[in-house]
Amino acid sequence: MRVPEPKLDVALDSLSEVGTVTSRSVSSQDVTEETIDVEARIQSLTAERDQLRALVQRASGLGDIFTIDRELARVQGEIDSLQHRLEHLRNSSALAELNAEFKKRREPGPVAAFFGAVGRGIGRLFVR
Repeated sequence: MRVPEPKLDVALDSLSEVGTVTSRSVSSQDVTEETIDVEARIQSLTAERDQLRALVQRASGLGDIFTIDRELARVQGEIDSLQHRLEHLRNSSALAELNAEFKKRREPGPVAAFFGAVGRGIGRLFVR
């Protein structure tokens, strides 16, 4: 499950009330550098997009307009993709991932309880 980072300790403590904690580890991933790289790439592509828009205004031939328009669409697609990536990075850095494994306690059924009692009774016959 994904938990807001400030509430991670509360979530871990709550899980320990459910059962016995067998192991506990916390790790983090710093996405600051990747976030900065993505932001810089978005700025660069935005400048390129603005230049292409200016070129379209000055284009004289229909072929030039189609070529520039195709390039403009490619650049805008990259910008959109990087903006989604940036949003994902910002959201994921605010959440911690928590994995828990639950095992059901084994409780003896009626037959196992009966034979367990018989076994303990027989064991008492041989012990002083």
